[in-house]
Amino acid sequence: MLDRRAFLAGMVSVVVTPIAAEAQQMGKPARIGVLCQVPCRGRAVDAFGRALVELGYVEGRTVVFEYRDAEWGIERLPALATDLVQRKVDVIFTSWGTAAALAAKRATNTIPVVIGAVGDPVRAGIVTSLAKPGGNVTGVSSLALELEGKRLELVKEVIPKVSRVGAFLKPGDPYSPVAFKEVETAARALGLRLHGVQVTGPSDLDMAFATLKRDHVEALVLDSGYFAHL
Repeated sequence: MLDRRAFLAGMVSVVVTPIAAEAQQMGKPARIGVLCQVPCRGRAVDAFGRALVELGYVEGRTVVFEYRDAEWGIERLPALATDLVQRKVDVIFTSWGTAAALAAKRATNTIPVVIGAVGDPVRAGIVTSLAKPGGNVTGVSSLALELEGKRLELVKEVIPKVSRVGAFLKPGDPYSPVAFKEVETAARALGLRLHGVQVTGPSDLDMAFATLKRDHVEALVLDSGYFAHL
């Protein structure tokens, strides 16, 4: 299996190096817009930054970052992406999440967009295919959709007598309903009753767990969109 950091380093080199070289010839550092649907920290953003350092880039000298953080507000992403385009960044990097990748793709068809990871970029309409993405978007697919139902199978294996399972739904996130359908299909096949609870952000967690407790839910499965932000 391809090492994630090595892949990111290679991808950053291919996408950013020509742009950085051109910018430096003009005496300007490369400008990279970082678009996040949750706070701009975590594995994807950190790995991207480390890869640039390993390639010899120095923040403030040869590269400048423009961070745009939706702070869980998915509806803010289109405006944030448009702002990065208007500031004429050289590259837009989107952290984990389908919504951020879609916002960047819709905001520009000329600025290169590098996606940190999305569950199913083809079904979401971000790229034409994994083999030939086309357009100005490249990046990483986590292939997470294939794992959503598998997690429920693991729950059944670990807790054979389980009958009620909970799952979160994230309003406005294009990946969440697709992932939930995969879990629903697996639940029917395993004879489990699935309880969906809407969770937009951390402020909803207390109420969500209270609802699951009231419904006597015995286990909880989280789609990959939530794992990315833990």
